[in-house]
Amino acid sequence: MLLARLAQVSREVAATSARSRKTALLAELFREAEAADVPVVIPYLAGRLPQGRIGVGWKVLSRRVPPADAPTLTVRDVDARLTRLGAVSGAGSQAERARLVGELLGAATEE
Repeated sequence: MLLARLAQVSREVAATSARSRKTALLAELFREAEAADVPVVIPYLAGRLPQGRIGVGWKVLSRRVPPADAPTLTVRDVDARLTRLGAVSGAGSQAERARLVGELLGAATEE
């Protein structure tokens, strides 16, 4: 599942107050999702990362990176990248995290 699709549905759910509409939107999303996507999609919809804390602060996230032109990131790709990011430790880890975040943000579209 493309991350852009998850983001779109998340925006639509947030924009409606009707419980039935929220349910319909989420049901459609889960019908579209492959089984391997679901363990990633659920925490993302709840505003959490499956990895928990990944050691990235606002300073790294606030760096401007030109966005991708078209959506290509899948939720599993993002999950794998965040897992890799969370595993970075030791000397030079801050620079490596910044590099990995830059790559991830550069692969994401503006929306």
